[in-house]
Amino acid sequence: MAFDKSPVYNALIFKLMAAALVTLVSLKFILDSYFTYISEDAKAKAAASPEELIKLRAAEKKALSTAQTPLTEAMKIVANAPRERASLIVRPLPSDDVNSMKGWSKLPKAFDPELRANMSAVAPSSATATSSHEAETRGANH
Repeated sequence: MAFDKSPVYNALIFKLMAAALVTLVSLKFILDSYFTYISEDAKAKAAASPEELIKLRAAEKKALSTAQTPLTEAMKIVANAPRERASLIVRPLPSDDVNSMKGWSKLPKAFDPELRANMSAVAPSSATATSSHEAETRGANH
């Protein structure tokens, strides 16, 4: 069997360990003080009174209050409007856009431009069927 007869470098290992420890502790102190400085600077900037922002907000408030229908009145009108009218405005309708189907691997055939025409021809009839169904259900509920 062979034995290693080289001298042990305990002193060198201890010195490198001490240097690494000093480096890490000093880096932590430096980075902590840097981030503290940056965060305090950001807080100071946020606490300052921004004149441009105050002017902008005053101009927006003036524009909202001097409009054809002021904002407070418009909010009252919307709040008191009947729900049936709101449902007609916000009601979702089927889309006739088939662009998202281009290149779709589950599409039974290759993309056919005539499919767009067929889809747009079907969509309005389904929308009227939906609205007639809604009218029937409303009539049945009342």
